[in-house]
Amino acid sequence: MVVVPLALIAAVIGGIMYYNDKTQKKVEVFSVATLNSASWWEDDSSLTGTLVSDYVQSVRLSSDKQVEKIYVKTGDTVKVGDNLLKYNVQEQELDLQLQELQIKSSTLAIENLQKELDKLKGTKTKGAVDGLSDRTLAFPYTVSITKGDGSVLVAENETNPNPPESDTGSSEQSSTEKEEGTSQEEGSSSEEGSSSEEGSSQEEGSSSEEGSSQEEGSSSEEGSSQEGTTGGNLEPAEAEIEKDMPTTKTISSLDQRAKISSGDGKSAKNPYVFLLVKKDVEVEVPDPKSETGKTIKIEKESIPIDGALINKLIDKGIYAVFKEYETLDAYEKAPDKPASTITITPKSIFNETISQKAKYTISDLKSMLVTISKLVISPKKKTVRAGKTYTFKALVTGKNVKGVTATWKLSGNKSKSTTLNGGVLQVSSDETAKKIKIKVTVNDKKASMTLKVKKKKKTSDGNKGSGNGGGNNGGSISGDSGSDNDEPLTADELKEAISEKEEELATAKTELNEAKISYEEAKKEVEAATIKAKIAGKVETAYTLDSLPNDDTPVIVVRADDGIYVKTQINEMDLETIKIGGTITCTTWDTEEKYEAIVKEISDYPVNATDTGTEGNPNSSFYPIVAYIENAEGLNPGDSVNIKYSSKSMGTVEQGTIYLQKAYVRSDSDGSYVYKAGKNKRLEKQYIKTGKTLNGQYLEVVGGITEEDYLAFPYGNKVKEGAKTKISENDENIIY
Repeated sequence: MVVVPLALIAAVIGGIMYYNDKTQKKVEVFSVATLNSASWWEDDSSLTGTLVSDYVQSVRLSSDKQVEKIYVKTGDTVKVGDNLLKYNVQEQELDLQLQELQIKSSTLAIENLQKELDKLKGTKTKGAVDGLSDRTLAFPYTVSITKGDGSVLVAENETNPNPPESDTGSSEQSSTEKEEGTSQEEGSSSEEGSSSEEGSSQEEGSSSEEGSSQEEGSSSEEGSSQEGTTGGNLEPAEAEIEKDMPTTKTISSLDQRAKISSGDGKSAKNPYVFLLVKKDVEVEVPDPKSETGKTIKIEKESIPIDGALINKLIDKGIYAVFKEYETLDAYEKAPDKPASTITITPKSIFNETISQKAKYTISDLKSMLVTISKLVISPKKKTVRAGKTYTFKALVTGKNVKGVTATWKLSGNKSKSTTLNGGVLQVSSDETAKKIKIKVTVNDKKASMTLKVKKKKKTSDGNKGSGNGGGNNGGSISGDSGSDNDEPLTADELKEAISEKEEELATAKTELNEAKISYEEAKKEVEAATIKAKIAGKVETAYTLDSLPNDDTPVIVVRADDGIYVKTQINEMDLETIKIGGTITCTTWDTEEKYEAIVKEISDYPVNATDTGTEGNPNSSFYPIVAYIENAEGLNPGDSVNIKYSSKSMGTVEQGTIYLQKAYVRSDSDGSYVYKAGKNKRLEKQYIKTGKTLNGQYLEVVGGITEEDYLAFPYGNKVKEGAKTKISENDENIIY
C-alpha cells in the first residue's frame, strides 16, 4: 500500500521537472573569440621625432659581463643582423643544455607515470606495478657537465660509511635540529675567537695600524720598514679621515688600518671593509694617426691583494669586504656605490688554490670564487615508506660549482636503522616516526625536505613484507605504487597507491614547467649575449680584446651608409610599450603624409628630457629610440614628424591574449569568475586568472578560459549554475 503513493509522487515530480526543463528560457551565450577585444584594441601612444640621414650604432660594454669575442674590425662593412660582439655566457649555455635534458627527461617521466597510473586505475585486485624509480626522475640532474665551470650540476656527496650517532635516533634529534638552526657566525665561534684575538692585538688603538694611512703618501717602497708607522704630524681627527680613504697600494696585511674603514670582522654583518681606488698607469697603444704608430694612454689599474692575506682571512675565520672605486672622486661622491666588490667569509671556496706569494685583483678573485646561487633537493617528495630506500640528489646552480661537496644530515627518525648516507635514505622497517627531515649543505647554502613516513605495507597473508622494498642497483628507488613482492592490494592500499602515483605525476609536471621557464630565461640571456648590427654601414671604430676601454667609450661604432632614420625619445615609464622590430607610423608636419618605420634601437642609457610629446612624469628619464624608414621618398633630414604606435603594431599582443569587458567578469571571496557554457550546454561558474586593465574597462584574462568557450552576461534572474544555454545569433546584445 505504501509503494504505490511513493511511485505516484515520484512520477508527478518527474513530470513537473521535465515540463520546467522543456519550457525554461535559455540563457544566451557568446563566443569568447567574439567578446575578445585584444584583436582590435589600439592603445595608441604618441611621440614626436626628427628625421636624420647620418646615423650611427654605438656599442658600449656592459659592466657586469666579460667580452668573449669581437667579430669586426675598423673599416669593415656590415649588414643588418651581422654579429658585432659576443659576451661570455658559458654558464647560461650550460644551463640551457641542462634544462633541455630536464625537459626531455621530465616529459618521458610524465609519459611513464601516466601509463602506470592508468594501469593502477584499471586493476581491481593486483597493484604490484613497478613504479618509475626516483632515479629516473632525478636523471636530468645526474648528467655530468664538465666543460668550463659548470653552472648547474649535482654536488658530490660526502660519503661516510659510519655516520655519527648524532645523525640518527630520537635521542640525538634535538642536537641535530640545534645544529641545523645554527648560523654561519655561530658555527665558527672557535675561529671567531682567534680572529677576535687577532683584532685585539692589531686593531684597537694600535699606532702601527693608524700609521699605515701615511703609507699612501709616503715615498718609501711598499713593505719597507716605514710601512705601518704613524705620521707624527697628523692630528687625531685628520688621521681618522685619512684611514678611511681608499688606498692605491697592494693590500698585504690586516695591520694596514688605512684599508679597513669599519667592522671587527667577527660576522657577516660587521666585516672588515678594505677600500681601494684604481691608480692611473701609462699604457702604450697603437695609433695610426701618430708618426711613431703608437701613443701613450692613461688607463686605470686595479690594486692587487696578497694571496697570503686572503688565506689568512679564511683561516682565522674573519669576514671581510673589499671595495674598489674607479677614482677617488667617485668614492667621495658615492662611497656606497663601488665599481667592484667581493666578500670573503670563513667558508669562501675558490676553484683554484690561492697562492701565498701571488697577488690578485678583485676581478681575479671573483672569477675564481665558488658562488652558489641555488641549492635544491631532487626529486621532490612528500612521503616515504618504512622499509624502502630512496636516492636524493643535491642540485647546485652557481659559478665555479664544479667539484663542490654535498653534506647530508638526517633528523626526526626514531629508529637508528633509518640512515642517510651520501643522499641515499634507508627508511627502516621498524621506523615509527611520523615525519623525518633530510638536509643538505653545500658550502654555505642549505636545503631541507620534510618527509611524511608511511607504515610498511603488509603482504596478503597479513605479515609484514621483507627487505627494503625494492632498494637495488646501489640505492636506486622503486616507486611506491605497487606492493612488496607483487602481492595483491586491498582496496585501501590500491587507493593509496593511486594517490601516491598522482603525487609523483604532479611533481614531475611541476619540474617540467620549471624547466621550461628556466630554459626560456637561459635562452634569452644566451641570445642577448651576441650584439648584432642594427643598421647596414661601415665600422668606424672597433677595439680589440686586448685594448678594451675602461670607461664609457663605445667599443664598436657603425655608421649607416644611407637612408632616412627617425630619432625620438621615450619616457622610462613607457619603455615596456615599445620593442625592437616593432612598427611606428610617422606623419610629417608639413604634408601630413604617413610613413612606416621599423624600430632599430632602444638605448640602454637615458638622456636629459626634451620636448618629445611624451606624457608622464617630467622628472623621469628618457631613452633615445631610432627607427628606419625604408620608403623615404619626399622626406628630408631635419623634418619633424608625429609618431604613433600601439601594442598591435609593436607585436606585443600575444597569440591567445584575451581582453574582456569588465561587465562579463564578477568576483567573490574566491576570486574573479565568469559564467560559461559547460557540460550539456548548461552554465558553469568558471574562476579565471586576470592580468592588467586597459583603459579602465577591459580586463586581461590569462587563465581559466579560451577563445573556444562561450560566456553569458553574468547578471539577471536566469543566470545561475545549471541554466540551459543557447548560442546567441544577435550580436547587438554583446557589450564590448
